[in-house]
Amino acid sequence: MSSVAFSQYRILHSPPKEVYEGEPIVIEAVVEPAGEGAVRVTLYYRVAGTDSYNEIEMVLADGVYKGTIPGGFVTLAGVEYLIVAEFQDGTIVAFPEVDPYNVPVYLSVLKRAEVPAGNVASKTAAGIESNALILSPERRSIVAPGDLLIAVSLFNVTDLDVSSVKVFLDGIDITSQAEISEEILLCRPRNIRPGLHYVSVRMKNAYGDSFKPLEWSFTLAASEIAAKKILKYSGKIEANAVSEQIRGIRQDIQTIRVISNVEYDWLRFRSKIFVTSLESPDRQPKDRFFAGISTPFVDLNFGDVTPRMTEFGLYGKRVRGFEGNLKLKYFNLHLVMGETERAIRGEIEESIEGDTLLVYTRKGYSYKRNLFAIRPYFGSGKRFQLGFSLIKARDDTLSVDKLVGEVVPAMPYRVEFASGKPQDNLVLGGDLALCFDDRRFVFKTEAAISMWNSDISEGALTKDKLDTFAGDTLDGYFRVGNFEVPLSEIPFDPKDFDFLFIVNENQRPISPIIPDSTGKIGIRQILDMPSTAFKSRLTLNYLNNYVILEYKRVGPNFKSLANPYMRTNVQGFSVSDRVRLFGGRIFLNLLFDQKRDNLNKENRATTTINLFSAGFTIYPGEGLPQINFYTRHNSRFNDLASLDTTFTDSGYIISDYREDNVTITQSLNLTYKISLAGVTNQIMVTYSNSDRVDRIKDRLPGFNFNPMSSRMLRVGFNTTFRFPLRTNVSFATNTNKSGFSEKANKFTTVDARAMYDFYEGKANAYIGYKMMNAGGEVSFVQNNFYLGGYAVVFGKHRMRGQLNYNILNDNVKVYNDLSFNLSYTFTF
Repeated sequence: MSSVAFSQYRILHSPPKEVYEGEPIVIEAVVEPAGEGAVRVTLYYRVAGTDSYNEIEMVLADGVYKGTIPGGFVTLAGVEYLIVAEFQDGTIVAFPEVDPYNVPVYLSVLKRAEVPAGNVASKTAAGIESNALILSPERRSIVAPGDLLIAVSLFNVTDLDVSSVKVFLDGIDITSQAEISEEILLCRPRNIRPGLHYVSVRMKNAYGDSFKPLEWSFTLAASEIAAKKILKYSGKIEANAVSEQIRGIRQDIQTIRVISNVEYDWLRFRSKIFVTSLESPDRQPKDRFFAGISTPFVDLNFGDVTPRMTEFGLYGKRVRGFEGNLKLKYFNLHLVMGETERAIRGEIEESIEGDTLLVYTRKGYSYKRNLFAIRPYFGSGKRFQLGFSLIKARDDTLSVDKLVGEVVPAMPYRVEFASGKPQDNLVLGGDLALCFDDRRFVFKTEAAISMWNSDISEGALTKDKLDTFAGDTLDGYFRVGNFEVPLSEIPFDPKDFDFLFIVNENQRPISPIIPDSTGKIGIRQILDMPSTAFKSRLTLNYLNNYVILEYKRVGPNFKSLANPYMRTNVQGFSVSDRVRLFGGRIFLNLLFDQKRDNLNKENRATTTINLFSAGFTIYPGEGLPQINFYTRHNSRFNDLASLDTTFTDSGYIISDYREDNVTITQSLNLTYKISLAGVTNQIMVTYSNSDRVDRIKDRLPGFNFNPMSSRMLRVGFNTTFRFPLRTNVSFATNTNKSGFSEKANKFTTVDARAMYDFYEGKANAYIGYKMMNAGGEVSFVQNNFYLGGYAVVFGKHRMRGQLNYNILNDNVKVYNDLSFNLSYTFTF
């Protein structure tokens, strides 16, 4: 586990050791000191190599903040993320500590050799897990008569005796109708009547041991039309209660989640409800509500939606309102309306200034932020798509009152807003996509321009006051740079267009484009537009190479309140290639990415960040170890070559603003699966190291640079026995050193867990122990004992529970904390 500290605060976090493609990643972090209480802890994540972060607020449970990166973002390109904690006194800390948004935590993603657990052999009878994969028909699916094909992949079944494979339909042996090889089973049953049917596949290994039968059901429709018109529905209701004690302080959390899906012919309805006891009017909403209707021509979504319209405008930001998508192939329309932030009243502090003036200071508030976004686009995207977008976000200035309640000041007073001003934002954009050769050749480009006003509390300027724009005096002229025009020649009044954007002295940029001294606009003026963004991306998938070429430029004044975590004032390119060799047994990954800032030369120096990454993954096949290795070389430097000298009345000050450092990271992961006499052992070894050093040798004494280094080793053993027992044992050690810390931090973790199945997998019990020993700047010993289990009743009801007993010794006090978690799930 690593730490980062600003002032007295720090984040303790250990990145996940093993991450697999398509599987969600649970990120856990501890914020110290625990008693201070962070106001908000946020997890930002993205697919490695992309520019925009998605965000999720982490939830506190058992003293640990937890957030989940969805499986859709876990690709073989890798995952990048960072954690930010905000405290009541305004302090903000981050992990990683140094330049977290530009150099986030990187996770290498593995390709799981095993099949997903949801499709492997059913645990309905005793036997060995087969790892066979159901291809068709899917579980509980509805199949048209001409589409019925029973297909099962046997590729991952260890030591299969092909002659032992038997196929049963409704209890009748139909093996004679099947084609069976060591890799696949195919069967087209004959003379099958419409209705519900059950399939069972049974087999043994070369030693005569039986595998668990693979069993599932499907419904055969009377006709293809009938298959479409059968009402299909499914859903889940889940209730969860957590009672946790953290350093003697108890907290109870309850949640309810309801998910439903209904399909009939071409119509589909979806709904999701999530309600938590953590919901509070003093914070942004944690409850989630969603209902959606989908047809071949239109999608209508209501509630909490996360639309992805354009990367520069609206890209995954939560919106509470409405989302519609009209899909007519040649003409389409994407529309979003709602609010991205709700109004929070905050609190008022009272003080007296000079014995004569009462000052009310409002803190902790948020304005209601309304959003409207529309994107008409042409083409389905299969070969061509052209789109234009308008994204409008504005804070409601009336959503936060100046005073709370019926406050009647007894003397002259002033009201101050200390937590930010109401803002306005407009983003206009266009995008183009071209696809050829079955999407082996894909070209996408996008451009946008923004206008942003950082304070609209005073409203829009009128035409008569435009001569005060940007600090000018009342002289009857509107000036921007060297360009000026008499107010009498301006053909419109900005006040008439305040429904679209509020123009006043707080907008950025003052003008989207500044003409030269002659009033002309040329190529140079267009390229230097400070509030534009441009991106082009070419993807080539040929000859077992997946190549991506990308160029991007985002101006220093570009701003999208609907995508607030996108990096601005940056220009750069990237080249990556994923090479597939030997039929997918070996993958090579190469990446070079360069970015620089200071596009308009307004900063002291221009900083360049170069990232080179190389790695390989080997999947040699059954009985051989899977190997994953990568190395990343991240350098950061600016164009300053000398020291800066500032002369004062008393002498001079020498400052060193030069920057040239490099962070080198390597990681090696070995996974080896051994099956012997019916016992399967999976051995996992992970080692990684990272070093950040300064490459400038002639620094002045006392120069404040933070070198960092870390070393991590983890060894894990997962064992599956012939009887229904599974065990997991792991040992991990992590040592890291920061230049701002006197001591290195060392974290040692031992984790052991045993799980046993009952009643042919319908019930499960487990017990475990986890110990963490921390030494250095952070020192504590934590012992956690836990036990739990689940039971499935009548196939649709699942009850789960876990009890935790945690002993924490932080060298000041010993805490004995008891927590439990109970959940009930009903699926239909």
